[in-house]
Amino acid sequence: MSSLRPLNTLDEARVEAVQRARTRWRHEVAELGGANSLLWHRTSLTGTFDLNLAHPGGVAKLLSGRPTPLSDLVREQVAFADAARRLGGIRDKVTEMRREHGLETSFLAIGLATWTLHRVPVPPRAPVLLRACTITPTDAAHSDFVLELHEDVVFNPVLEHYLRSEAHLQPDPALLAGLSAQSHGFDPRLTYRALEDICIEMSGFAIGPQMVISTFPWAKLPLVTSYTGDPEPLAAHDVVAALAGADVRLTPSVQDPDRAEDAARELGALDADASQRAVIDEVSHGGDLVLDTPSGTGATQTIANVVVGALSEGRTVMVCSEDRSALQALRRRLDHVGLGDLCLHLAEDPASMRDTLAAVRHNLDRLPAEDEPDLGPDPLPARADALSVLRREQEVLHQEHGPWGLSLASTEDDLSALATAEHPPASRVRLPLDVLRTLTEEELSAVTDALIEAADCGAWSTARTEDPWYAARLTGPDDAARATEIVGRLVSEKFSSARQQADTVCRAAGLPAPVTLTQWAHRLGLLSRASDTLDHFSPGIYDAPLEQMVAALGADRDSTAAAPRPGAVARARLRRQVRQQLRPGTPPPDLAERVRRARDEKQEWEEVAGKAARPTAPEGWEEALAAHAPIGEDLAWLEQALTGTSAGDELSTTHLDTVLERLVRLDARADRAPVAAQAHPLLAPLRERGLGELVDDLARRGVPADRVSQEVRFVHRSSVLDHLTSDAVPQQVGGDTVREAERSFRAADRAHLHRNALRARRAVLRRLRRTLSGHASQLGAWQRALEETKVGAVDARDVISRAPDVVLAAAPVLLASQLAVPAVLPPDLTLGLVVVDRAGRTTTARTAPALARGRQVLVVGDSGGPGPSHFAVVADPRAEGDPGPMDEPSLLSRAAQVLPVRHLGTHYRALDQGLVAPLAPLMPRPVHSFPGVERAASVREHVVDGHVSARVEAGVRLVLGHARSGPDSLLLVTDDEAGAEDAGIALRAAMGEDERPASLSDDEQHSQAFLVLPVHRVAGQTRDRVVWIGSPEAVRSPEAAGSVLAAARRSVDLVTATPVADWPTGAGHGAAIVRHALVPGAEEHGHGSAVLTELVRRLRAEGLQVKEGVGHGPHAIDLAVVSEDDDARYAVAVDGDVQRGPVPSPGRDDVRLRHDQLTRMGWVPVRVRTTDVFTDPAREVARVLQALRGRSG
Repeated sequence: MSSLRPLNTLDEARVEAVQRARTRWRHEVAELGGANSLLWHRTSLTGTFDLNLAHPGGVAKLLSGRPTPLSDLVREQVAFADAARRLGGIRDKVTEMRREHGLETSFLAIGLATWTLHRVPVPPRAPVLLRACTITPTDAAHSDFVLELHEDVVFNPVLEHYLRSEAHLQPDPALLAGLSAQSHGFDPRLTYRALEDICIEMSGFAIGPQMVISTFPWAKLPLVTSYTGDPEPLAAHDVVAALAGADVRLTPSVQDPDRAEDAARELGALDADASQRAVIDEVSHGGDLVLDTPSGTGATQTIANVVVGALSEGRTVMVCSEDRSALQALRRRLDHVGLGDLCLHLAEDPASMRDTLAAVRHNLDRLPAEDEPDLGPDPLPARADALSVLRREQEVLHQEHGPWGLSLASTEDDLSALATAEHPPASRVRLPLDVLRTLTEEELSAVTDALIEAADCGAWSTARTEDPWYAARLTGPDDAARATEIVGRLVSEKFSSARQQADTVCRAAGLPAPVTLTQWAHRLGLLSRASDTLDHFSPGIYDAPLEQMVAALGADRDSTAAAPRPGAVARARLRRQVRQQLRPGTPPPDLAERVRRARDEKQEWEEVAGKAARPTAPEGWEEALAAHAPIGEDLAWLEQALTGTSAGDELSTTHLDTVLERLVRLDARADRAPVAAQAHPLLAPLRERGLGELVDDLARRGVPADRVSQEVRFVHRSSVLDHLTSDAVPQQVGGDTVREAERSFRAADRAHLHRNALRARRAVLRRLRRTLSGHASQLGAWQRALEETKVGAVDARDVISRAPDVVLAAAPVLLASQLAVPAVLPPDLTLGLVVVDRAGRTTTARTAPALARGRQVLVVGDSGGPGPSHFAVVADPRAEGDPGPMDEPSLLSRAAQVLPVRHLGTHYRALDQGLVAPLAPLMPRPVHSFPGVERAASVREHVVDGHVSARVEAGVRLVLGHARSGPDSLLLVTDDEAGAEDAGIALRAAMGEDERPASLSDDEQHSQAFLVLPVHRVAGQTRDRVVWIGSPEAVRSPEAAGSVLAAARRSVDLVTATPVADWPTGAGHGAAIVRHALVPGAEEHGHGSAVLTELVRRLRAEGLQVKEGVGHGPHAIDLAVVSEDDDARYAVAVDGDVQRGPVPSPGRDDVRLRHDQLTRMGWVPVRVRTTDVFTDPAREVARVLQALRGRSG
């Protein structure tokens, strides 16, 4: 999508809204930096160095273009000290303007023109000629400075504009500047005369011969004039019009996470996490966006990836930021992927413009002949293969299995937790799968409650003594009472007496004495039946041919086994024999049935007593039967009640002696019967569910109630583990295979990003060749323009306007301060994408001319940081002070009202979470960071009483201590400009003649140069260590305090006269953030993994210091192993794989970015698998030891 609309489609209301806004914007930029010193120059105490008082020889040397020491210009000691102070102040201001606003302001002004204006009390004082000037200290103490002038001499463009627009004169700036170049050297007098002749009609016009070095805002006039003329070019841009307040319907932009995660569509060449990839993908598909994210979360990295993607698509990009360090950081990232040479840095002064054209010429000379890079084999298949292994591993480990909702990892973790109990469960019971499937967590809880209740009521003895009543099926107190009454009655001689009677009767009948309850009942029953038979038949019945008789009478019920039916004669004979055996009296009506019974009785009798034995009914059998009847009933009931118990096991077939012994045992523990009756309703349903083995195991081992839950959980989880490690479900691959897949994924992912960088470069080379062949006329115009620039000043706008396609093909990435864009680019130049970084520190008025040049817009900033502030192009810190915030809202806040807002979620820059967590109140969304390896607090307080000089001295000592102890970059922060000047002087005095440590170099060419800044200018700066000489008065806003903490990667040392605890507590004061930063966080937060707890135990057994759960948030480290060489630092970060909540799919973020980030921070990352620790913890201990000692080695 494009934000630019054809001019003929604009409605009047839109143009009017832009016109109103443009008036406001023009007024704002006109006031920016104070009065334009190119027209209203004023001498300041420290911001001006007048060469008219310098030694003529030194001045001549300087004007000739040679490097000239200040000591050659000012040779008297007192005057030299004053001059050095002035030049130091000018240099500081020049550096400030360049670093914080992207402006080049260091010039030698030659000749000051003045004239009279009616009703203006102070007349203009405008430089006539200008030469860029560099000021470089000779040593760390700034004992001298070297000045050097650029060769180009240019006529003051602001003076030219005034003369044309206000005085209606037509000066020729090239001619006027050229008159100063004489055969004998530089001489501006001819220029003065020619200009005076041109301006002869201007009242009071005169030129003074002063030559002053000061700061002049070259870019201000083009910025102001960009808001004049036709408003339609600004109104034609949808985003600019919306920012102006026009009713613009912008095309909505929608994120597509699936598309963003598709590596085949990815165009970026640098590491990007998921939130960054979503933004990059959205921009690559044409979305106009706002990226509101705190510094350190990868905003510059995201911009770099956006740029690479745009290059791959053949688009041009301009990245704007007032903060020079932001552009430098972007260039470094593009250099890292081999695309930095495609960037063109734009600055407004003539010297920089000449450098710009030289860079374009260099690319045009070199790039067309460059061979297209060989992309090589596509690494995505290997990446996908490795990722599939990791995803399968994660699925096997973390997939929840029904109906339990348990994964392999959680199951092993639960078992590890149980193993650490004071009395670890030890049951060997494992549940069958069909039983296990019925035990959901809810059901398991119910089962556990029932077992605990049963144990509480004493269902089994914890002393492991025998309990014959255990598992008795007594349904209530009545059953218990009946059972105990039966047992008590039977053991009180009734059982023995009845048994004796039965034995006597059986012996008398020739039967063996019964030895089991079954035999007892059967033999007395057999005697009873025999007696009944003998009541109707004579004893000879048992000697008769009963089989034949039964057949003759047709009484056999089993017709298949019956003897052959005899013939009629035989039947008649046999019937007579039967009647002969009858006793006198009326024959029974069921004669045939009784004959059959007699046959059966004879068979049974012979089976018991032998073939020769005949059934009989001795005296006393009826008494014996009567004695047995109640006993038999009681024992039958008791046997049913005791089924499944040790006392009731096969009671009917157990020897009567043993039965009596059991009865005695039951009677001896009769007190257990009520307990069994109470437990039966609890345990019977469990047995019906197939849990009887578990119940019996608990009882056998006498598990007390307080340990039942652990035992039940252990059995359940062990059974689940058996299932999950069986062939019925997919299984894990080996740990070595997983680690190899991780290494392969990292290598392939890096190769993929490198290939994207090569693809982007190939696209640029192809586009350049197409442009050169298709725009031959532009190429010729470019070459002619370059020839013209060999003489006189350079105007890059004019040169670029002659060959815009050629220039953008050779340098498709433009880097510039938005304040300088109107001064360096033609107004009609259009780019594919305009990115504005650090948008929270600038305004719409400063940026609209740059935004209007882009078909697509990306606005990046931090809404939680300090907003835009005023600044002055002066070099007098005591007069300037803190310019304070602007009333105008930032570009970021305005753009967020009209464009979709996106956020990033991970902080990468700070090397300690203690520097990030306090900034949470300033963040638009929660941002998470990584724990650092330093165990000491990252923010330290140093209370120094006395005069401010004592605090400055303490701060200087801290700076020097850091500088001499290591290479960390440093930043010294003070309350205000005056404090910064005092601290700089004190630091230079403290160093004296000693060699300056590299970390204290203030060479601005170094991206991490040492800085001394007031609080209000810290935003956007980043150094390893910050020393802050502070007071509560300087941080009245949270943003001010936050900017200091955000500037540090490693540590902040706060030097204060008042303890921070006594700083103001009012809402909205920055003291709250500082206090939060000084509160030490807990070193350990735990990790929630029992498997890792076992690993910790074993590592500590090896003599290692191990901390559990170091850091907070999603990037916390499960186990941190302290270095064996330095107790103040961690060494190894051990990550497990047990996670609470949703488990993200393996990918770049956790497999590679986390690994690389921890490594960058000084950790040695080690991943351990739950299964490996669970099954072979010794091996994982060895891996951690190898990582620790390999690092030390």
